[in-house]
Amino acid sequence: MPIEGLYRIAAVVPRLHLGDPTANAEEILYAYNKAVQNGASLVVTPELSLTGSTCGDLFRQPALIQAAYKALETLCKGTGDYDAKSTVHVTEANNQRPPLLVGLPVQDHSNLYNCVAVLQNGKLNYLIAKKLLTNTKEKLIFTPCSKRFDLLPEVWLCDTSVPLYSEVVFANYGPNNSLSIGIEIGSEADAPQPPAAALARNGATLIINPIAEMETGETAIQRKGQVCAQSARLKTAYLSVGAGPGESTADGVFAGYAVAAVNGTVVAESPRFSFDTHITFFDFIPHWLVAERTAAGFHADARAALGLAGLREASEPKYLHLPQNPFVPENEQERAAYFDNLLAITATALARRMKASYSKRMVIGLSGGLDSTLALVTCANACDKLGLAHDAILGITMPGMGTTSRTKNNAVGLAKALGAELREISIRSSILQHFKDIDHAED
Repeated sequence: MPIEGLYRIAAVVPRLHLGDPTANAEEILYAYNKAVQNGASLVVTPELSLTGSTCGDLFRQPALIQAAYKALETLCKGTGDYDAKSTVHVTEANNQRPPLLVGLPVQDHSNLYNCVAVLQNGKLNYLIAKKLLTNTKEKLIFTPCSKRFDLLPEVWLCDTSVPLYSEVVFANYGPNNSLSIGIEIGSEADAPQPPAAALARNGATLIINPIAEMETGETAIQRKGQVCAQSARLKTAYLSVGAGPGESTADGVFAGYAVAAVNGTVVAESPRFSFDTHITFFDFIPHWLVAERTAAGFHADARAALGLAGLREASEPKYLHLPQNPFVPENEQERAAYFDNLLAITATALARRMKASYSKRMVIGLSGGLDSTLALVTCANACDKLGLAHDAILGITMPGMGTTSRTKNNAVGLAKALGAELREISIRSSILQHFKDIDHAED
């Protein structure tokens, strides 16, 4: 029996086909229908999910923009298809389908906007355009949408004229009119004054952040902490949905990380570095958050003008703690997770290159030292991601005058332990020949 006021949110990280909106629409529509079958009230995809975010100069090509529009129409129609046999959940008794949020570039004359489209029941209901562009590359491609509500540009898409909103709350959604949704796109969440605060003040009980960000050693930890902190501070449900490894075609790796928190507690996390489409669900009851806000009382106060209190200097100077190892976490468990994350980043980047070049084997030089050891472990992890046996790795050890039995045995033992093929090519005779050619004494 359904729980009154309960909403199930689905975060979809689709398998991305960079620069191919048609293929991306197929992936998203398949995931949308799966999410609906599993009771989703709302389905969310990452930033620029219809095209990919790393298209670069391709965003300036009309062909890509038109392909994105056509793919959006396909998705729009898909949200209007209702099959009572396959769909076990609808948002209202009159067979309304759950909304789908999808990212795409939208052209308005000479301006190109980074947008999120809200689709439902075969219609394009809203377009939200990114207001805060914090990345230099992004500023070279997109235009910030910061016009007043009475001067919002309108575009014709999916047989309808739609204004480009920037900050807006979709209030009173759902059967009990209890869910209000706010959207901040991509790096807006990292701005000094992110839109989430204004959205929550104006009633949003769910903040959605579709994002496409490159992965570093700290990204997942920071994003999880940020989502948790924002949801606690604003007393909201907060969902961040990140672009997946299919974006990893330039100078960075994308993890496809989705994380959700409700009032300071993380309630759902997705797998990371997966090339396949995955869906992450979380459930929450918005009117509980409304009750929390009422008890706290600060949301109403926040609408008033803010004053500044005087700051007193501390009576004693405070010094920062200086860690012994400033580039890695001090906690042993956190450090292990950090290293696992770095390995996942490099292995995903290698796997993506293997897929793009249709490679079946990897050739690696093994010295038995730390660098080649890490490279070999990365190759093994990439094989695991691609479903290849480890004998797809060809290790070459090239002993010479400076090779010790210790390092050579390390190389041989490691290759054997990981199941990689190993070949030995001695370079001793070629070195001696080179010494002879340049009249250099062997000793």
